[in-house]
Amino acid sequence: MRRRVLLCLTLIFAMSACNGDKIGQPIAPPSSNAKQISDAVHSAGNPDFFFLPPMVSNASSSALWNSGGFNPGLAPTVAICALSATTEAAAAAEACAPAATTTYAAVLRLPDEHYAYNWKVPTSSTIFYRIVVNVGAKRLGFADVETGSNSSQLKNVSTAEFIPLSDGRTLPIKFRIERYALCEFPGDPTRPCSSVSADLATTPVTLSTGTPDASGISDSKGVTIPAQGGTSTPVTVTLASCPTFIVPLHVPIGECVRVTVDPALQAPLTNPATVFICTVGLNSPLLNGIPAADRELVTLFRSDAAGIAALPHAPACNPGTPGGTVASANPTLREVFASLTRGEFRRAAGQAMAFVAPKPLYAAMFIDLGGGGFTESFSDFQFEFPPFTSGFEASQPSFGVTGYWHPSSLSDITNTAYPAYVSLAPGDNSNGALPSPFAGARSLWFGDDPSGNYAGPLASTQDGGTSTAVRSGTATSPALFIPNTAAPVQVSFRSWFEIESVNSSGFDLMDVSVREVGSPTSVLIARLNPGADPGGNSRTPFTSGGFNLPPVWQQIVLDLSPYRGKQVTLEYSFNTVDLLYNGYRGWIVDDVMLKSTTGTILSRIPLQASFDVAPTQTAPARTWKP
Repeated sequence: MRRRVLLCLTLIFAMSACNGDKIGQPIAPPSSNAKQISDAVHSAGNPDFFFLPPMVSNASSSALWNSGGFNPGLAPTVAICALSATTEAAAAAEACAPAATTTYAAVLRLPDEHYAYNWKVPTSSTIFYRIVVNVGAKRLGFADVETGSNSSQLKNVSTAEFIPLSDGRTLPIKFRIERYALCEFPGDPTRPCSSVSADLATTPVTLSTGTPDASGISDSKGVTIPAQGGTSTPVTVTLASCPTFIVPLHVPIGECVRVTVDPALQAPLTNPATVFICTVGLNSPLLNGIPAADRELVTLFRSDAAGIAALPHAPACNPGTPGGTVASANPTLREVFASLTRGEFRRAAGQAMAFVAPKPLYAAMFIDLGGGGFTESFSDFQFEFPPFTSGFEASQPSFGVTGYWHPSSLSDITNTAYPAYVSLAPGDNSNGALPSPFAGARSLWFGDDPSGNYAGPLASTQDGGTSTAVRSGTATSPALFIPNTAAPVQVSFRSWFEIESVNSSGFDLMDVSVREVGSPTSVLIARLNPGADPGGNSRTPFTSGGFNLPPVWQQIVLDLSPYRGKQVTLEYSFNTVDLLYNGYRGWIVDDVMLKSTTGTILSRIPLQASFDVAPTQTAPARTWKP
């Protein structure tokens, strides 16, 4: 039998390269006939993975060796597969067949800071074997072994490059895994991560860094996964920084934290885990500029291949609890995160789930206690402030509009139906002109610029203004994530209107509705028309000030609490229902914003206009009357 020697192929590490300067690069695949050991000091292997003697020379003098960097908290395995190849070239190109592979658990030897497995070379006709070191599904290094039946067949082996092995000999497979071996950029202290392995059936996992200061504000961030019970569930959990992701219309706050589990857990967990980022607390400098009343809106969001989701609030980050003083699974985790800076990773699209498959997730925080959340699976976590506001300025998020809805400066627009067909309320000195926007340069108006009303071209000379068609339309907001806060969540906006007073409860309808993203139907949450007809005539208006009173800007506040944790759109709809009495100036909306409050939800605006959460009657068929 010809000689058999140890051949170590370059590590194939399943990661994609990212753009930008890097200290630790993702490792490229080897050439097909690579015959060198792949570790930190050989062939540009994983810089935090070292094979040890007797497989190689002592590497402790290497600049890459970190004397305090050993990670004793992992559960690596050694997989050995028998190859069918009979030549070195064929062995280098052959993939391991699962049926020919046996996996063994490596043993931790803590005093010597390494893991080991003693493999006895089989006495068989097989010439080549492959040794692979894994942590979970991540391959850290591997080597091909060529064996000989006796030492004479190995006498020509170059001991500087290969380790000769005879049949029946025991090979101590020793290796050292340092703290950054499982990171996206292995060995790079500017892109660190922390990892720990455990059987979640019986063993809880905590990865964290930081402690509370005297005020209770903590720099802790991490994850705590309680023991789950049931069948054995060995996993490896990794905590790292990640690129800041932006929820549309929101402002990111603090850093992004990535939590991955290998293999991915199946939701739901028996006992939910907690993800926490305690720098995001009520008195945190990160919240400077956010009104105190709105800080409850700061919400933890998850981003993965399934999209971005708002997560419900829950307590976290009290001193002495997860997010405060917590026991670390790795005593060097504080050092691990010392050099984290927000947004240091830059990924190509599609890399968000490079480490773990997406699963349903439920996470949360109470902003007054710092950021934390319950989770049943893992991905990227980022706090965001959803200060959605639209004054309909050119630089602000635009609404989709139909019918006569459109953003307008309202300037130099006068109702042409006045005074021939409609009257102004006593005390209204506008001469039929539209008001100025409530704030800024524009508002959202349902009306026709040339006519200054919502009739448009008139079909007759009847008082009140008879239109040529029913006028209707809807203004739809961008999709909004409604924070899942403990306090109520509201939408506030300013409203100005002037409509008919003949049957103003069932005509010229002004509705506010909510539609969950993906739903075919919307839900009416408010109607600004009066609950009963005020009994006006064809020329007298009903306005936001009341019956036959000058219109005024009113603040409308509506409860969105039933939609907490969901993505919705707001819809402002106007519908004349018929052609009659449409010569009034219409409905103007401005200054739309989300709010958080612990107070009472307003259910009625002053004077005679009220909110009806459903139509009070069906609009009757009618004919014109003066």
